[in-house]
Amino acid sequence: MCTQTHHATTRERTTPMRAPTPNPHPVGTPEWAAHEDAWFREFHSSGELHTLMATISHVGALHDQAGA
Repeated sequence: MCTQTHHATTRERTTPMRAPTPNPHPVGTPEWAAHEDAWFREFHSSGELHTLMATISHVGALHDQAGA
């Protein structure tokens, strides 16, 4: 078990990552797809996707170093 504290390596997080907003549209409809696409585009363009991926990579490297 890894007991080290993990945090984003690309920048200091000052706000929590945004949670997806509930999609009010029926699954599979064009409106549903547009809602999901808009959320992901904002998540990507804000840099949060990059931060999340860097954090996952960093945690994986720490686990590899620890022999987990």
